Amino acid sequence: MQQPLIISALTGIKGSEKLMIACQIYPNPSSDFVVLSWDSALNSTYVNYKIADVNGKNIILASAQNQSKISVLDLAIGTYIINVSDSKNNFIKSFKLVKN
Repeated sequence: MQQPLIISALTGIKGSEKLMIACQIYPNPSSDFVVLSWDSALNSTYVNYKIADVNGKNIILASAQNQSKISVLDLAIGTYIINVSDSKNNFIKSFKLVKN
């Protein structure tokens, strides 16, 4: 069983101090789905995410709740970038996703 990749990111919330938010995506690489999760420091029930190819073309634009499974079945084999932002579109983290 693959261990989740845990990446912490600093994000700014206007009018408050920066928060450390652990946001993760797993399994990676994947052939069918990935799980997007984050810790409670985000104080949000959902995030927005974009999956783009290596040329920067957006393939998927969507929202997800914590612990959501995101299907990658329709993506061609290759490398993608997932950009995650909070419900107010404040950037949280970017991930490299390998579809196999």
